[in-house]
Amino acid sequence: MNIPELIDCDTALDPKRNRHSTWKKARDRMIAEVWPETTPSFQIHSGAKIFTIGSCFARNIEEHLYRLGFKIPTLEFRVPREEWAARANGILNKYTPAAIFQEIEWARNILLKGGKVTESDSASFLYECAEGACIDTNLGGFVPVTRERFFERRSQIYDTFKEAFSADYIVMTLGLVEVWFDREKGVYIQESPVGKNFTRNRERFGFQTLSYNDCREFVQRSIDAIRSVNQEVKFLITTSPVPLSRTFTGKDVIIANTYSKSLLRTVAGDIATANKHVDYFPSYESVMLTKNWNIWGPDLLHVADAFVGKVVARLTDTYCRGLEETKKTFLQSYINLSENSALNALEVGQQAVEESPQSGELRRHYGNLLVQSGTYPEAQRQFEAGIALTPGDAMLHFKLSEVLALQGRVRDAIKAAQRSIELVPDNEFSHRHLCRLWMKTGRVGKAAAEFALAFGHRRLTKTRRPGLKRFFRFVLPRLSRTRWDQPA
Repeated sequence: MNIPELIDCDTALDPKRNRHSTWKKARDRMIAEVWPETTPSFQIHSGAKIFTIGSCFARNIEEHLYRLGFKIPTLEFRVPREEWAARANGILNKYTPAAIFQEIEWARNILLKGGKVTESDSASFLYECAEGACIDTNLGGFVPVTRERFFERRSQIYDTFKEAFSADYIVMTLGLVEVWFDREKGVYIQESPVGKNFTRNRERFGFQTLSYNDCREFVQRSIDAIRSVNQEVKFLITTSPVPLSRTFTGKDVIIANTYSKSLLRTVAGDIATANKHVDYFPSYESVMLTKNWNIWGPDLLHVADAFVGKVVARLTDTYCRGLEETKKTFLQSYINLSENSALNALEVGQQAVEESPQSGELRRHYGNLLVQSGTYPEAQRQFEAGIALTPGDAMLHFKLSEVLALQGRVRDAIKAAQRSIELVPDNEFSHRHLCRLWMKTGRVGKAAAEFALAFGHRRLTKTRRPGLKRFFRFVLPRLSRTRWDQPA
């Protein structure tokens, strides 16, 4: 029998070894919200580059980390709304250990041969559809695109994932163990092969529930692949609390989900124990053991943004002891706002701006709080100050337009809205907003044009018909340049 390394009896029994060892001492940490005590093996320095990979919970975490001043490469990834209409970089979600490893290994191989992405590098992820379109099976959504766009986007994905090999820290969030496999290409695919694009090739795909050994190997190989290039990188591994939306096993979804999360939690713990500077962070325990439905979003699947903020605040209290208090104040303001504590959020937001007046994002956030409180002139001042600091922030121009309109300054609001659209032309809501402003001035022609642009961008986002996509891509830029100057 292979006996593992044992801890000395006196050491294991020593009551001073662990002051959190009994449930009696856990009681006070199990009321209202649950925050397990952790002992970090490293610290995260201020302004560090943190690469986030995994399920949608990783997307939640990275947004709050960005607000705290960390460099988050995945937040810079964007695709057109017709390819992914939800969170801008959500198409990068990797729910399973297999998908995580697959993308990391793909990027590593390209990096080691010089960083040039060729068509052959990406062929294993290319699934051909009708009319010359294709799907990237290692991305979310399975929206068909042209072959040209497929390879262009693969290069953009590499430009993002190569940052993992120079990051200071990796946050890896494990989500699911149910996977689909493409027998023809020999790769795992990101979602289930449903819909008309897969009907004719259904037999080439198979379903599998990953075992403990499978998951552990994929996670370990992911760490090894990154450390083969980036030896000093440190890892934080979490288990996503977001449950299965459905199971493809024959089991009750409750049982299937519990199995999945239990297995991944065990893998995360074992990997952390076996590797230096790989820590497990107990966000899963904080969410699952907190007996309050308010920590969940309306769908009862995703964690509410306010509680994610608290998870990140806990993480930074543990791992970022040198973090500036201004940044913590900023995060607390977001948490208060998300919890509908508007007055507290306003006070904390003002404090954050006073402590860090050169932050355009802080100005935007504080301006939003002032708008909610009805303090429009001061909100306008904050947005204008934010634009002076970050003139390329389309959202600041949009917010300025909104607050100018609330004060009856419609023509000034139009100028701000037009600048917002110049920076981000495909934002449906900006076009709708500008449409309403033109109507207030009686410029029906211009209002009609903006409504058509808003409608066109929505159709471009929603439709999966390649012909209709080509039509809107041809028409929308020309429509936006058309002059509609006749007043009503």
